[in-house]
Amino acid sequence: MIFPLGATYLGEKRCHFLVWAPMAQKVEVHLVGPSDRTIAMQPQERGYHQVLAEDVPPGSLYYYRLDEQTAKPDPVSHFQPEGIQGPSEVVDLTFAWQDTSWTGVELRDYINLSNATVAAALPPPSVSLNKILDSADQRWRGASSLSPDTLGAQRENSLSIAAKSFVLFYSN
Repeated sequence: MIFPLGATYLGEKRCHFLVWAPMAQKVEVHLVGPSDRTIAMQPQERGYHQVLAEDVPPGSLYYYRLDEQTAKPDPVSHFQPEGIQGPSEVVDLTFAWQDTSWTGVELRDYINLSNATVAAALPPPSVSLNKILDSADQRWRGASSLSPDTLGAQRENSLSIAAKSFVLFYSN
């Protein structure tokens, strides 16, 4: 089985850890919660190190320790509950999806990185949409998508998205 980088929770308190540390001779997972213990990782090809660890439930806190030196957080961690320098947390990514009719949104339908304005198809006018994210928002500081904050029943079947911008709507 091929695992992604980081901590992959497998169920039944089993977790696979994989890190790329090509300069390290020895890599360990240092679990700091709920119990404190260190697990040696096995070196793999091309500088990777991995281990399948038992008794590691979701919520366990850990660091990687390289060559018995300072502990480092997981660079691909799913959650850093104590900030970027604190321990990483094992997360159970399984989710029992309930909405079987949801098909998702195609990325091309809400992001435009081209140099031209594009038209994105919209759901039927009976579906009211509210904008939740725009590339002009303070945190992105990008070009405005030029999209209104809401799209109600009185609208076209498509929306123009300005060049090099994005917009994300949700339906009520």
